[in-house]
Amino acid sequence: MKHLNKIGLLSIFIMTMTFIACKDDIVREPSPQFNKESNKVYFPEQENNLTLEIDATKISVTIAREISNAPLTVGLLFSCAAENAFIAPSSVSFAAGEAETTFDITVTGNVELMKQYLFQISVEQNQTDPYTVSDVFPVIVFNVIKEDFAPYSTGEYYSGWWWESWEADMEYSPATERYRIKAFCGHDGYDAYFQWNGGSEITMVGGSKIGSRTGFQTGEIHSDYGMIYASYSAPEGPFEYDEATKTFTFGYAWRVAAGSWGVDPDTYTITALY
Repeated sequence: MKHLNKIGLLSIFIMTMTFIACKDDIVREPSPQFNKESNKVYFPEQENNLTLEIDATKISVTIAREISNAPLTVGLLFSCAAENAFIAPSSVSFAAGEAETTFDITVTGNVELMKQYLFQISVEQNQTDPYTVSDVFPVIVFNVIKEDFAPYSTGEYYSGWWWESWEADMEYSPATERYRIKAFCGHDGYDAYFQWNGGSEITMVGGSKIGSRTGFQTGEIHSDYGMIYASYSAPEGPFEYDEATKTFTFGYAWRVAAGSWGVDPDTYTITALY
């Protein structure tokens, strides 16, 4: 009896486990069907990290297709967490023979100054080619900021890192009460920010951490040590303005994560105000 009970219990266990295993089977949704009439619409490579001027009202977006023999209207899907900040069309049209065109995203008055916004635009699925490996895509994400920086002065910038001088503008933002020198080491997108009340003292602001210090990324990459920073936190310095010569001194130390090359100041001398 004990032997039979063990066999019976074993059979019930096996049946139970089989039932559970069957219940846990994953039912896979069928892949979407590829539209053989698709024009294979995509977004070509374009600048999608945008800085808008204070009076900007639109953003131009480029869209393209691989098959362009006939006219086509294709649907667009727009997504943005900030409601009513941007308005996008629900579709875009291509003329016969037109492989590339543009459409506009409206920038509304609800967009705040100096605030980062992300939005995504995608092409309706039946006009894409989801099963071909490609370096272009039917979706694009934009990173947008609207600012009120405007030219304050023109002058001569000297780089302690490069040992070179060039003409540069200094800009001012009333909204943030900050001054800016764009591409201060010659690389677009890598800027230096500071506050100044017209006296001899200036205060560097923004930047990011490099070890125990704070500084600006320069955009210059060292082959062994990575991104080079212009460090401005103490004991770097001096950071000051000389009214007699109309010259700002930025006492940066040039650093990587592994250490520093020491302080070698940049200067900016105002030659004219806007």
